[in-house]
Amino acid sequence: MEGPSLRSAPRIALALPVVVRVPASRKRRAKTVRGKKGSGNLSAGGLLVQAEKLPLNATVHVKIGVRAAFEAEGVVRFAGRGGVLGIEFTFINSVNRKRLDKLIAELTRREILAS
Repeated sequence: MEGPSLRSAPRIALALPVVVRVPASRKRRAKTVRGKKGSGNLSAGGLLVQAEKLPLNATVHVKIGVRAAFEAEGVVRFAGRGGVLGIEFTFINSVNRKRLDKLIAELTRREILAS
């Protein structure tokens, strides 16, 4: 049996394309990493995805999906072995908040139907 969850929102398996972009700075060119499809999870507060390693606290732009893609700004809060990134969403506009809610609902429906 697992201990209590410290998460503020439940996570759902994510099997969609994910693109994480680190904006350009004076020290570094813009960098884009692609998450491995089907290798992460998503919640209202962030996502976990397997991609190329990025530094902790890096500011990123996240895009999930292709058509009517969800996009948000975030920060890398966890960088584990094998390029596992935990990203906290820090800014989501109202249009993308609706897209995220719809995406989570659809992924939840799919998971329920598959079980």
